[in-house]
Amino acid sequence: MPHAHEALSETVQRLSRDRFTRFGRLPLQGFQTARERFVRLDPEATRLLQAKRGEMLDLLDDETVREAWISEHARQLSEVAYRHNQFLSPADIESSPAAPIYRELLARLRTALAAPSSLMPLDQALQPLLAAHHAALWRWSTGLLAERFGDSLAQPVCSEYRAELQLKVLGIDVHQLAEPILDLGCGEGAHLVRHLRALGLAAWGMDRLAAPDHVVWQGDWLDADAPLQPQSWGTVISHMAFSNHFQHQHLRRDGSAAAYAARYMKVLEALKPGGRFAYAPSLPFFEALLPQQRFQVTRRPVAGTAMEATEVLRRT
Repeated sequence: MPHAHEALSETVQRLSRDRFTRFGRLPLQGFQTARERFVRLDPEATRLLQAKRGEMLDLLDDETVREAWISEHARQLSEVAYRHNQFLSPADIESSPAAPIYRELLARLRTALAAPSSLMPLDQALQPLLAAHHAALWRWSTGLLAERFGDSLAQPVCSEYRAELQLKVLGIDVHQLAEPILDLGCGEGAHLVRHLRALGLAAWGMDRLAAPDHVVWQGDWLDADAPLQPQSWGTVISHMAFSNHFQHQHLRRDGSAAAYAARYMKVLEALKPGGRFAYAPSLPFFEALLPQQRFQVTRRPVAGTAMEATEVLRRT
């Protein structure tokens, strides 16, 4: 790819990320009512398309570039979906692929850019295209939620709490934490991981929305490559994350509770002898099944709530 095209491609992707940030964090109802704003491009994007019309056509005709854009946009849309409904799984997203939405968008964009510029100002020519894209995104998101949860606007959003609050809910004394520490479902900002590391503790995190770096893995805790090697952790923490999802799957008639039960046991096997798995909410329906000769279960009420937090000690 020519250097000029690389620079243009990077600019397009930056503008796309900005657009995802602006519209992707709206609640679904807010996204629907933002249609009039959605169908208008930012002035910078409009100027770019007008000035680089030929170069844009070259990029859109490059199958490698085009498919990379489609893949990246579908990935960003999946992250938006997870933020709107934390109980969506990668399998849910894969069963309703978003790539066709973006393949259609780019095909229509190419047609609009190839049309004689004298027919209509570009920003006006693109409005029907963006309106159709807005409608496609609305159908995709509400259809996915309706199929999976029976409610096209189901939005149990994922929140990330202050590190101090997480420790308080879990009843954890940081001075007694056994290292190394894994925060399973650490959240996008990995606040607790960074708090513990600032205290000098060896802590890492994993979350499907987190940007990967030297202390955080990006991924799903059910993935085969999740960092749960036997006897590798002194403490595993999961505040309103793994057990919340396990409970959700347990209560669903079509849930995947068996997969969560197997992964729960894998977490326990990933503890060193004497290590602890601390989480909230508690899972009494499963904790009662743990062999007492190997695991000690302690539950404590969380003040001001009807919830309990659990600590499981691996004896051997």
